[in-house]
Amino acid sequence: MTASERHYPDLHALGASSYLALFVAVLARKADDLPVVRPLIGRAAPGPVLDLAGGFGRLALVAARAGSPVLVIDSSAPLLRHGERLARESEPATVATRITWRSGDIGTPLGLRPEHRLALLAYLAINEIGSDDGAAGVFRNARAGLAPGGRLYLEALPEPPYPRPGVWEDLEAVDAAGQTWAVATRVEPAGRHRHELQLRYTGTRTGEMVLQRVARRVWTERELDGFAAGAGLRPISAMGDGRFRVYGRE
Repeated sequence: MTASERHYPDLHALGASSYLALFVAVLARKADDLPVVRPLIGRAAPGPVLDLAGGFGRLALVAARAGSPVLVIDSSAPLLRHGERLARESEPATVATRITWRSGDIGTPLGLRPEHRLALLAYLAINEIGSDDGAAGVFRNARAGLAPGGRLYLEALPEPPYPRPGVWEDLEAVDAAGQTWAVATRVEPAGRHRHELQLRYTGTRTGEMVLQRVARRVWTERELDGFAAGAGLRPISAMGDGRFRVYGRE
């Protein structure tokens, strides 16, 4: 690693640096899930929404604008602070104050009340849970937080996750931290059903490079449905080749 390179083994390390804005800029433009999520939010509004691993609140803002109070839970305090500041500075007070930001590990018991009409688990967050116990815990938390008749929306990687492992793929450049950054991504296999997603950001003005690593586990459809059943949730629908999934509480 040269003096112009910065390596971050996980989001917590990146979040503690001045480069968190790079990751936020990439995630902020994600929109492929909105055709699935918006109707779910519309049906839930104005009822409460639970956003598990909600980060800086990309989907929480969608729900809050629709009139729902939203509880965002994430293990990254820097992402939560960024989201709270973004909501306060860019949204009307009536929207920003509908969102509550809470730090927590979504794979361990959170003591949630069964009052939410919809639970969201986006960003492929379930694939960043590496253990069966942790993944099962996420579903238990979703079930605990859902009111009767509530729905869980989940985005999960299908199997196989990527067609070209080990090959850098260019993404659209982002503007952050005072310059434009070229962005590329690749996947390195790390054993059965496991891989490491790597995001490389290169500053076009300074030449500095930031490398972010994200360890992932691919869960099969049978495994996901098993976790759901164990938590008392039933599958409702699957879209996008199984990537976008909806479960329900009776």
